[in-house]
Amino acid sequence: MTDPPFDPAHRARHWSEVYQGRDVETVSWYQPEPKASLQLMDALGVEPGQAVVDVGGGASLLVDRLLVRGFSDVTVLDISAEALAASRRRIGSDRRATWITQDLLSWQPRRQYDLWHDRAVFHFLTSDSEVDAYRMVLDRSLAADGAVVIGTFAPDGPTTCSGLPVARYDADGIASALGPRFAVVRRVRELHLTPGGTVQPFTWVALRHTVPRPRPGAEPHHYPVPMTLEGPYEPSPAAWVREQVEAYERSGGTEANTLRDTGLPIVIFTTVGRRSGKVRKTPVMRVEHGGEYALVASKGGAPAHPEWYHNLMADPDTVLLQDGPTPLPVRVRLVTGDERSVWWERAVAAYPPYADYQRATEREIPVFVASVID
Repeated sequence: MTDPPFDPAHRARHWSEVYQGRDVETVSWYQPEPKASLQLMDALGVEPGQAVVDVGGGASLLVDRLLVRGFSDVTVLDISAEALAASRRRIGSDRRATWITQDLLSWQPRRQYDLWHDRAVFHFLTSDSEVDAYRMVLDRSLAADGAVVIGTFAPDGPTTCSGLPVARYDADGIASALGPRFAVVRRVRELHLTPGGTVQPFTWVALRHTVPRPRPGAEPHHYPVPMTLEGPYEPSPAAWVREQVEAYERSGGTEANTLRDTGLPIVIFTTVGRRSGKVRKTPVMRVEHGGEYALVASKGGAPAHPEWYHNLMADPDTVLLQDGPTPLPVRVRLVTGDERSVWWERAVAAYPPYADYQRATEREIPVFVASVID
């Protein structure tokens, strides 16, 4: 992948210019009926009582069709105010629809949705950092037992759109990019006919979380290792850490999921003290890529490693990581050399103060990578 061509302000200006003075029925992505979207929603069993977010929905007619079907909680997000205005003119003041003008990659969702729908946003993300940011917003937005419908240009589809380069995917490529926590339910190939008469091949895929939150009365999911670690729990002596862990676990990750007032997301990992045998829970910055997580032993740039570093080194297989409602068993490894460099760049991108912490200490800050145990 290449570096992203635009920052958020440029993206907003670009899409505003695309729509200005144009009839929405003349843009290349216009379709009078969102057939593939509805087909995959039906395959997933999405019901009218569930909440749907259509990212990049703009002037799409999907919201119209969902309201006709009786859906009562549909959110449409788009970077273009002009595109959303076209939809709002059609829908009117129907309170079942919510409109958000926002760059998706910088969106801070305040709630979760049962279905994430994306037609033709994902293929505009042509850098690893953009895909990582997309996946982070998706993870924060989607309910634990939620589903995803994504449509992108197929491998034999266009290489550019609206003057921008695009990435092209088959169904397995989309699933791989979203990470191992999603399983493919259905895949569809669509030949989209543009208003100008050009045929554009699309790949569509419907996915579900592979580790859902159990519904009341449902059989519990069985994991290969226990979802709790043996030993007495020893809360952190730091009040703010202790309170954050408690609120995060109590809410299933919907509260206390950022570092104080930064708005930057965190995850919680659990270890067992190598000497005490006590269970310890630690919030760290969320640095995720391809379904794996970096655990950065920065300790704010202090001269010594945090205590949890020694716990991970002593027992890298007895660790849980919680990124959302459910703690997952993970295996950690200390990365070095080029692999550490790659993960360090990702860590600094997610939380820029890490760079300051490294300058403040003579030790090389250790980076662990946690992989979910299948």
